[in-house]
Amino acid sequence: MSAKIGLFYGSTTGNTDAIAELIRNEFGKGLIDLHCMAEASEQDFADYDNLIIGSPTWGIGKLQHDWEIFFPRLDYVNFKGKKVAYFGLGDQVEYPRNFVDAMGILAAKITSLGGIRVGSWSTRGYKFEESKALINLQPVELSNGSITLVESQVIHVSNGVRASIQGNFVGLAIDEDNQPELSIERIKVWVAQIKERFGL
Repeated sequence: MSAKIGLFYGSTTGNTDAIAELIRNEFGKGLIDLHCMAEASEQDFADYDNLIIGSPTWGIGKLQHDWEIFFPRLDYVNFKGKKVAYFGLGDQVEYPRNFVDAMGILAAKITSLGGIRVGSWSTRGYKFEESKALINLQPVELSNGSITLVESQVIHVSNGVRASIQGNFVGLAIDEDNQPELSIERIKVWVAQIKERFGL
């Protein structure tokens, strides 16, 4: 291990690979090791306390091919106590009912294995109908009487319009097909948030 963060991603067309590179560059030199899932092993995850998981959604709500193959092997990775941030690529116009589903599928699985999810991202600015990558924000009254919004469990299927008011994605949602001009700024804001959560 040479870096503090392991970024694990699957890429078929090259878009997710390019976004992974942008995220690594935004973090700064020497902080992130990139691992393409086509070549990754279970042991590779053990080298890091902080992880970033990236995947495009393939077809109608499916995992990218390399993640699909590796998915059963996630059961043999010890995620307990590891902080895990997620990013996903999707097409909200062509697939509005499955937008960034793969990110939600991976987040639900890894969280069930003990990973600590960090780095949620607002649904504002996106137009979609459903996603498996949404979480609820629930109002909770604190002991001093004030109200705060707290993330609850992952919503597996949700109405995107309602979620844009109350919810967040489990991680950074990128749409290179319809909003490529927003990707760099979204990455900058999200990485600043993740650095804080990772204690960097």
